[in-house]
Amino acid sequence: DVCSSDLGALVLGPWLDWAAHGAGRDWSAQRGWQQIGDAAPHAFAGSHPLGDPLWGLRPWLQHLCRDGDTVPAGTVVTTGSWSGCLPVARGQTLRIGFEGLGELALAV
Repeated sequence: DVCSSDLGALVLGPWLDWAAHGAGRDWSAQRGWQQIGDAAPHAFAGSHPLGDPLWGLRPWLQHLCRDGDTVPAGTVVTTGSWSGCLPVARGQTLRIGFEGLGELALAV
């Protein structure tokens, strides 16, 4: 997540195969880092608010599908922020990386 007083954004990277990158991963220990502008990178680990981003996914899907409805393939589901709402000013670049998953950069 990226936000400031007048801007909000959700940053998504390329799709990754779950079997190769997600299944069996200890999400409660997931490591990553963030960097805003020229500031030193800030590391984080195990910082997801639910411990595991999949924690509530099954009940959520069961709730949505309770009357026979379906969730379209490719639907993006967000479950919380690993790094919180970051104060990024216009003109700055946010870089964020997740060990074993990749890195992203966003120029605001």
